[in-house]
Formats: sequence, C-alpha cells, structure tokens
Amino acid sequence: MIRSLRSGGGLALALAQEFRFGYRAVIAGDLAEGIRARIIDRDAAPAWQHGSPGGVPDLHVSEMLAPLGGDELALGQVY
Repeated sequence: MIRSLRSGGGLALALAQEFRFGYRAVIAGDLAEGIRARIIDRDAAPAWQHGSPGGVPDLHVSEMLAPLGGDELALGQVY
C-alpha cells in the first residue's frame, strides 16, 4: 500500500485503501486466525494462509485493496 501511494493519491486514497484492507482482513484475511492463536487458544501456532509476507501473491493483495462498491469509505471533504 505504501509503495502504491508514493506516486500520489493523497490522504483520501490512503485512508480508502486502509479501510478496504481492514474490511476484508476481518472477513478473508489472517486476522481471525491470529486472534485465535494468540488470544482464544493461546497456542501461539497460527495457521497462516501464506508462509511469509513475501509469499503473498500479487493477486491476493489486489483483491484485498479492490474497491468495496456500496461499502466503500465515504470521507466527504478531507482537510
């Protein structure tokens, strides 16, 4: 996300991407698995979808950051 914002886009785009990722992380990401491993079962052995951050396919990243349609973040005017 940081690399894609270096070329511009401003605060509104940065917040929109962060919202999209967070929205989808709850549904399809490893967030629930991390919570299970650390807080619920306390086994500290999460079964991540990917072996490392570098192992995440570009397609998966694109899907996490794709527009949300009707659920998209509405900022109004940003100061």
